[in-house]
Amino acid sequence: GLLVPPALAPALAELGARGEGAAQAAVAAHYERWDAGPDAAEEVLAWLQAEAPSVLLVDGQGRLLWDPERPEELGRLRPLLAGITAGPAAALRADLGRAAERSAGFLAALEDPEALPRPSEAIDQGGGLYLHAARRLLAFDLERQPSWVPLREPTPPFQRLLLAARAAHEWGHLAEEAGWVRVAPECAPAAAAGRSALVRAFSGLLREAPAPLRAWAEAHLPERLGVGPNAGPEELGAALAESALRRLPDYAANYLMARLLPPAELEAYLRVNVRTHVEEGLDPFLLLARYAVEAHYLGLGACAAPLETFLRHTAADRLLAGGGLLSREALLELLEAAASVCAAYALREEAFRPELLR
Repeated sequence: GLLVPPALAPALAELGARGEGAAQAAVAAHYERWDAGPDAAEEVLAWLQAEAPSVLLVDGQGRLLWDPERPEELGRLRPLLAGITAGPAAALRADLGRAAERSAGFLAALEDPEALPRPSEAIDQGGGLYLHAARRLLAFDLERQPSWVPLREPTPPFQRLLLAARAAHEWGHLAEEAGWVRVAPECAPAAAAGRSALVRAFSGLLREAPAPLRAWAEAHLPERLGVGPNAGPEELGAALAESALRRLPDYAANYLMARLLPPAELEAYLRVNVRTHVEEGLDPFLLLARYAVEAHYLGLGACAAPLETFLRHTAADRLLAGGGLLSREALLELLEAAASVCAAYALREEAFRPELLR
């Protein structure tokens, strides 16, 4: 919505170019600082051989470079590590050690680690750290971490908290697939009631939405949700509820993660993953479906007012309720329906050693 008078356009373009140049110079100076210094690759290789942290090392295409079960085989890894300097090398050792520590903590908390299934194809093979599809081990991507370049710069401290939490979260997905984090049998009626309430909330939202939004939903949501072109509010509401509840495996993984992690790592992960998704281009109905379960991640940590914090941090209150899609009361009602489903989750206690959980 910014209107620039033609007379000012050249000055604005110049300002943009100067800003871009300054940013590029700052990035170059940052890497220049860490590129200086002697090659520390042999130190990393010696450490890997001696410590053999239980983490696979892969390149940006997912190709296996190093395997802790064969730590002496360094030939595929050595060329990629060439040129790494002392700062990034020390950070890489710390990162791999932390990921291996979280893996060991998860496996130690299980009564029978060998009963874990192999990772399924549904588990994401990306994100910098993930459970390898062909192995029951974490894989660390040396070239594609979310917010830093491991071979050229040290890990920012906050990112190491997230890396450790990601390790626990990925194992949590495997426990969820095994049925060890699930809706407790005694809570199944409450979970079913919550699902029904969520369908009613979405259906009511579609019926009562302002006319332009309702017309847009009728024209576009059926294709996006995979339902028939003439679907009414009830069918679309059920599809939106189903879309929302697809986040439940992530909630289950976080539920177990909350029993495994130190507070700093847990809070870092939960708070980073409760964020606005406006920039992703989701329409307001799908945005609300995305938020329905994510809003309750904060309740797994130390947040004193999870829903209020969610509304404030994501601007959902202003964008969805304040934007006229639904009232604040209807938004809270929808979130409470999803909360009753989330609250039904529990650990299958016989699968875990309770003395090693928090």
